[in-house]
Amino acid sequence: MMPLKDHYRTLGVSTSATPEEIKKAYRQLAHRHHPDKANNSSLAHEMFLDIQEAYNILSHPKKRKRYDEERFFSGLSSRRDPEQISGAWLLQQTAKLQAHMQQVDSYRMNHLALYEYLLLLLSNSHIALLKAEQHNETSVNIISMLLDATRLLRYEYFAAITDKLYLIAGQDATLRQMIQDEQVRRRKRARESRFTPWMVVALALLLCLFMYLYARKAL
Repeated sequence: MMPLKDHYRTLGVSTSATPEEIKKAYRQLAHRHHPDKANNSSLAHEMFLDIQEAYNILSHPKKRKRYDEERFFSGLSSRRDPEQISGAWLLQQTAKLQAHMQQVDSYRMNHLALYEYLLLLLSNSHIALLKAEQHNETSVNIISMLLDATRLLRYEYFAAITDKLYLIAGQDATLRQMIQDEQVRRRKRARESRFTPWMVVALALLLCLFMYLYARKAL
């Protein structure tokens, strides 16, 4: 998988840049790096294409939101772990994830990207270091925040990470029960969501049949 391009760096703007600032930066760079100004060199052409791509994504609200989500998830895998991984570091990363997921569009979220991010965050080595510290409060907070951050995650992905959550919980009966209750609730919700479209179709057919019979009776 190719590394995600940093479109903000390409345009030289901050991640909080306004649409007006993005448009201004694009116009300046497009004018400065236009291939015609560099005798159509291949390097200038590639740079110009990168500038256009960055502007096309960052100037479009939905595309920008989707890109910001992918950029966030790629952050953990693209950077090296800190020299000292600790429970505090894992708690910090979990808090960042929870805050990020509160801003994500539930209808457009990238479930696979979130799942892969969770696998990196909850790697066996990370969990082993967390368990070695034996700070129960940290484990409680991490599990609670992860359950909240993954509330919209598809059940098949959530079910795949529950083993990781149970490892963090250890023998703590309260934490294990919390995870189990959430797993049962989400399994039920997933099962119901599979039947919902069929129920809608059935109700629509019944309504059509009722209208047909009523029309015949009226005649």
